Amino acid sequence: MADEAAFEALVGRILAARPALQPLEAVLLAAVIEAQQDAGDGRRTGVDTGRLARRFEIEHALVRRSAAALSAAGWLTTAPRGGRSPALRLESALPDLLQTLEAG
Repeated sequence: MADEAAFEALVGRILAARPALQPLEAVLLAAVIEAQQDAGDGRRTGVDTGRLARRFEIEHALVRRSAAALSAAGWLTTAPRGGRSPALRLESALPDLLQTLEAG
């Protein structure tokens, strides 16, 4: 994962481009964008809602609720992580999520 200052700057860029988003929604979008950038080879990557909840020390239900809102808005796709876990795998529903967000 990128350093925290770069992550916070990315969240700020998203909120500036899309002020109607809730802060947690911007955090989730930034995490997905960060995962895409870390992959670097164009393959689709995603993040796990359980890991995000632990990383940011917030309730998993809040992360899932924000993920559902972003999925309904067409920004993310969600899929069960697998097994008996309540976690979801989040992926961008768009080829270049950051560019689309900033095009606004």
